[in-house]
Amino acid sequence: MDTLETIRNKFSSLAELPDEEIDLVGATLIIARISYPRLDETVYRRYLSELTERLRSRLNETDRPVAMIEKLNRILFEEEGFRGNRHNYFEPDNSFINRVIDRKLGIPITLSLIYTEVGKQAGMNLSGISLPVHFIAALFHESGRILIDPFNHGEILSEKECRTIVRRRLGEESAFDTRQLNPAGPKEMLIRMLRNLKAIYLKTHNDMKAFQMLHWILTLDPGSGAELRERGLLYEAMGNTDRAAKDLERYIALSPGKETERIIGSKIEELKKKSTRLH
Repeated sequence: MDTLETIRNKFSSLAELPDEEIDLVGATLIIARISYPRLDETVYRRYLSELTERLRSRLNETDRPVAMIEKLNRILFEEEGFRGNRHNYFEPDNSFINRVIDRKLGIPITLSLIYTEVGKQAGMNLSGISLPVHFIAALFHESGRILIDPFNHGEILSEKECRTIVRRRLGEESAFDTRQLNPAGPKEMLIRMLRNLKAIYLKTHNDMKAFQMLHWILTLDPGSGAELRERGLLYEAMGNTDRAAKDLERYIALSPGKETERIIGSKIEELKKKSTRLH
């Protein structure tokens, strides 16, 4: 069983890699170890490899893109029974790849991750697509791309349907940018998973786990202003005034604005005074 320090060191080493060198499955298993330190990584890798081999044995060179999707859908959703967890959508286990595999339940991003990883290893040109409110996948082929929704049993979506999903959830006035349909890189996917977990832990007042998610987000993206502000406030709540002040100072530098400087600046001064008194 890895210690918490070992888990954190593994993630820090991973964050230093360029996107093309990141083992996405391995990274998600590191995240899962925060709650499941005893998980056996080989069990889950072996399972995904078996799914890949099953798909590879059914694919033919003459298969058209839709036929490839149908074969992958059949394995994951009909034979294995993967499905979206609609009843307990905000349960942390939906974001841990080991528990998604154990229970065959997940949310859009974890189901899309399994979908794309199994398909890619079998030779399909699949990528995750990070829509603002719904994570999907896409199969790229000679004539273009096909958008797929693994949360809804691999349903094929049109660009218009993706636009409708975004507008329905964010409001009619929300702009839809076609660049939102570009492939998401591994770090972008990991940050989105960590933000999901962060939101869950903040909502359930699990400050220590929320803090870990914040720390990992900032390890992947040190310039994320929102997370710097949140971590600074958590540091303050934990009594670490020095680090709270540093995070909030960095936040102001990244998010300039008179109102931001007035509100956060006064808090920084208070923190520095407390720090002085503590020493």
